Amino acid sequence: HLISDPDGTAVPVDDGASNEDAVEDGSRPHRKGLAFPDKDLEGYVDAFFSCNEGERILADPDGFRNDDKEREAWKRERQSLTLDWKRKRKYAMTRIQKRVKI
Repeated sequence: HLISDPDGTAVPVDDGASNEDAVEDGSRPHRKGLAFPDKDLEGYVDAFFSCNEGERILADPDGFRNDDKEREAWKRERQSLTLDWKRKRKYAMTRIQKRVKI
């Protein structure tokens, strides 16, 4: 089947090729799955790093790691997730035990 390059030309793709194999006409290798244009991919990457203070982390990773306020926030979040996991596990175990008794 054919996949179009960013410049709009159709390029044949061999589905049986490995990730490192180039298309026969010498263009860049194609992978199975979704292919995004570079500008769209850059937009997704920028959006990803703009979430949850990503830009601040990229600008100063050591300052972010050593920030006491961030440590406390992460500690609260981790505790909340742990308690939620324990609650769900306890509920699942009681359901399994009731099923075994019957």
